[in-house]
Amino acid sequence: MKDQVEQLVNRGIKAIHLSGGMSRKELQIEVQNIRNQKYKLVYVSPERLQSSIFKSSLEHTPVSFVAIDEAHCVSQWGHDFRPEFLQIKSIREICPNAAFIALTASATPKVLEDLAEQLDMLNPAVFQKSFHRDNLRYQVYFEENKHERLLDLLTGYRGSSIVYVRTRRATQKLERFLRDQGHDAIAYHGGMTRDERDRRQDLWVKSNSTTIIATSAFGMGIDKPNVRKVIHFEPPDGLEAYYQEAGRAGRDGEESECIVLYETADLTQLKDVLHQRYPELKLIQRIYNFVCNHLGLAFNSGQDMSFNFDLASFAKKFEMNPVEVHQALVCVEKLGYIRMSEGMESTSKLRVLLDNRELYNYQLKNPTHDKVLQAILRLYTGVYDYYVRIDEDEIANRLRLPKTKVFSYLNELKQRNIIDYQEGVGDTSIFFVQPRVKELLDHDNILRNNKQRNQDRLKQMIDYLETDSCRSRFICSYFGEELESDCGQCDSCLKDEKEWSFDEIEHQLRGLLAIEEELTEGEVMNSLSQFEKGHIRIVINWMLDDNKVTRTKSGYLRLTK
Repeated sequence: MKDQVEQLVNRGIKAIHLSGGMSRKELQIEVQNIRNQKYKLVYVSPERLQSSIFKSSLEHTPVSFVAIDEAHCVSQWGHDFRPEFLQIKSIREICPNAAFIALTASATPKVLEDLAEQLDMLNPAVFQKSFHRDNLRYQVYFEENKHERLLDLLTGYRGSSIVYVRTRRATQKLERFLRDQGHDAIAYHGGMTRDERDRRQDLWVKSNSTTIIATSAFGMGIDKPNVRKVIHFEPPDGLEAYYQEAGRAGRDGEESECIVLYETADLTQLKDVLHQRYPELKLIQRIYNFVCNHLGLAFNSGQDMSFNFDLASFAKKFEMNPVEVHQALVCVEKLGYIRMSEGMESTSKLRVLLDNRELYNYQLKNPTHDKVLQAILRLYTGVYDYYVRIDEDEIANRLRLPKTKVFSYLNELKQRNIIDYQEGVGDTSIFFVQPRVKELLDHDNILRNNKQRNQDRLKQMIDYLETDSCRSRFICSYFGEELESDCGQCDSCLKDEKEWSFDEIEHQLRGLLAIEEELTEGEVMNSLSQFEKGHIRIVINWMLDDNKVTRTKSGYLRLTK
């Protein structure tokens, strides 16, 4: 939501994102701005939608349109169900004339039916594109040496690509590995600073040959048309997630590849992680109590309050496993008691509380603060209208002052009510949707049902990896769409096709390389254009695996001596 709001503001469209990490003062200011119709678009989480202060603002604001993004979260059969999404329809009572639209990139027929019911949509119009994309070629490799296969897929390849992994640490390890092999690779994950993420994303978007190694969140809202390869170095835990991530390839309609690499250990790990995600309710209750005590929350208090939370230091203090703590809090979140924001509030925020004339008069009377205020006004636009993210290092460099001095000036200005300044802290915050309770309740067996649904999804993902049938057909069938025929271009289709001659392609490829000595894969394709490209790739990969052909560091194919 923050990314989208920033893009809108940069285009001159007034927009605001009401996050769970806002202070009460910040929220009150922005709610008043909404009432005064200062914003064209308001982005809000389902949790914030239920707060009394926000609901009261809607009663005095003409709302014409409500869009529910990631709408599969409304359905208990969606792949990321969140109970608070069920409360969205309550906005109909406050805004009876508003039109509603629900948007999702991956919904089965059961989810679509449930969406209409949960959002009180009577006979809604359904706009649905086919799940089949004929320019995408799906491939799966069962590999004992995935690093070697990844190198083979990227060496000699001159196109933009995404490699997905499951953890932040894995992005950095794979970045080092690929760079050591001479590849243009960059890591991207939520633990990096905002500026660093933006810099790396910008490098990748502008490049036609860079590989970005990222966790699953990367790619949302990024419409890069010329991604030629999306490689999952580790399989995701469900087909919905896989379809969305793989679908970031070939958005310009050109032929592109969607590849999964996996080994037996990956499947074992996915099953173990799923088990860890749903601890016993007694353990969840115990950790919830510890967290509330740690934050100083009494029973029946804390509703609509946000707290910065350092998970690592908390786990150390209470001698608990950090992963166990995190999973327990995710379960509390699924039950609708809290909402966690990870990696969202780590940067500082600031807003000028005076109008420009009042601020100018203050600057004339207070030369000590004048320079820092000038730097803020020059570095950041919109500080009079809304909260902007700032970088104290950037301000310190501009003023050639120690960072500690900049902190001091900003806090002095805050104390004098010239600005509202919120210093960035750890990378996690907890927003309490409900006041602290003595006993967590799971009346509807949300956790047990979620676990079963996720087990079913994982089974479908494993079936996809292991199927011998057409992969496009398998994916479409999962989403309720039946293809009239096989795609004819995934690895399963090409493997089963009997009409082409493996031996003939190998014979001609040997002859080519004997004459030319070395060729790029593209030059081989052009020279053997009478054959299907997918067939040629199968032969090349087999010859590479069998060491009959080698690939140079420059990407050229050669006969092995």
